[in-house]
Amino acid sequence: MIAVTGATGYIGRAVVAELARRGLTVAAVSRSADGGQLPAGVESRCIGEALPCVANFAACDTVIHLAGRAHTTVAVVGAGLDRVYPARH
Repeated sequence: MIAVTGATGYIGRAVVAELARRGLTVAAVSRSADGGQLPAGVESRCIGEALPCVANFAACDTVIHLAGRAHTTVAVVGAGLDRVYPARH
């Protein structure tokens, strides 16, 4: 499963849609609870205003980090993931 942080943002929505279109399993991690904008079959994992925790990345083997908060990286490392792809600004 691929987790995408910032999944409801401008870039995140496009990335999630493309991954889903390719038939990949996606977990959309965001502060927004509005999962209605996500493609069918995409799992919504809302963190609200809290910092992401290891549980947000359960069952994921890859993270595409598009969120504006750097704290997500701490949770990703704690989850023991091998692949993390941060956005470059």
